[in-house]
Amino acid sequence: MSSREGEYERFFSFVKDRSLRSHLSDAMEIAVELPAVAKKYPVSLRSTFYKTSIIHMASIVEAVLHYCALQTLGDICEHIEWAYRNHRTLHEFDEKHTPPNLQIITAERFKKTHKLSGYIDFKNLNKLCLREKIINKDLFIEVDKARKLRNKIHLFGLKFVDRKYSYNQVDKIAETVGKVIRAAKNKLK
Repeated sequence: MSSREGEYERFFSFVKDRSLRSHLSDAMEIAVELPAVAKKYPVSLRSTFYKTSIIHMASIVEAVLHYCALQTLGDICEHIEWAYRNHRTLHEFDEKHTPPNLQIITAERFKKTHKLSGYIDFKNLNKLCLREKIINKDLFIEVDKARKLRNKIHLFGLKFVDRKYSYNQVDKIAETVGKVIRAAKNKLK
């Protein structure tokens, strides 16, 4: 950590968990410093620094939303998506049918309960925060864009060499971080 240790903690003063606040502060410092470091390198390498900054900022967004949801909703909430059990096939169509291999089934359908104190997928967390009015529809869309950019860390699924991250993207995600922090602060007042 730099000589400005804890400088970014002020952004997360609403987070009562000291360890989380410290992690958020560290991630913010890295996310802010990387674009400045990128300028010291050739243009062809800068995208890597921008991508890493975006990954840290998206992680901040996810953590702040998770913390806010946990504080406002409690530990257990209904999951957003339906789950199915006790499937029974009533009829199967062959591959000549449109669509091919269609099945007509019966099943029990239920909403999952999920502990917010554990892992929750970022996509589902974002939906939950929209549903519970922690964020509005516009911010939901911005958060989802950050989530999708962050998910490009999974190199296996990339269809092309991914060197297209820009300072403008970093700046846009930084705006999203600020909006999420403000939304969480307002919700937790």
